Amino acid sequence: TLFTDLKDWPARYETDGRRRAFAAVKVFHAFVAAVVRRHGGTLVKTSGEAVMASFMSPAAAVRAAADLQNRSGELRRAAPLGERLELRVGVSHGRVLRHDTLEGVDYFGNTVNAAARLMRRADGGGILLSARLFADPEAKAILDEGRWESRRLALKGFQTPVEVYRFDAASLETGPAPSLTAALRALGRAVLALLPRPG
Repeated sequence: TLFTDLKDWPARYETDGRRRAFAAVKVFHAFVAAVVRRHGGTLVKTSGEAVMASFMSPAAAVRAAADLQNRSGELRRAAPLGERLELRVGVSHGRVLRHDTLEGVDYFGNTVNAAARLMRRADGGGILLSARLFADPEAKAILDEGRWESRRLALKGFQTPVEVYRFDAASLETGPAPSLTAALRALGRAVLALLPRPG
């Protein structure tokens, strides 16, 4: 399970204007959806600025997390208020409860909760990973290619501090991919054109 959002974004609605802040969020959502699809994941839902995605493979989730950060320059070049965009990413691995609805599918459980909490504790530009990812051989092999440091963090809703890893996205090569900048820029302009101007 992967969660990502934009650091300190709610304040942007007041300081930079609701139209541009909202348009930036929509461009961010599209960017995340494209990267998640590239790595075989499923975008589960959005909630405000945050996006939740699910992957069949823990290794794919790690690669997607690194790709989100490594390609965030494309997002910053394309989105309104792009220079202010800082992504936070949290990834956890484990059993989840699947719930099918008319709108799609959702997931519940502490794996989901841990990923969301890790996202909130990540720095702008950072990735925090659950230690459980190291239990998966393919994910561990990927992580061993890169740079990481371990720490213990107290996460809301968890009784004891958990071991987590701060992963350096730049240390993992995720391969070339078609640029998203032009499509994201066009989307940002389209969203702004649809929103009423204040006045």
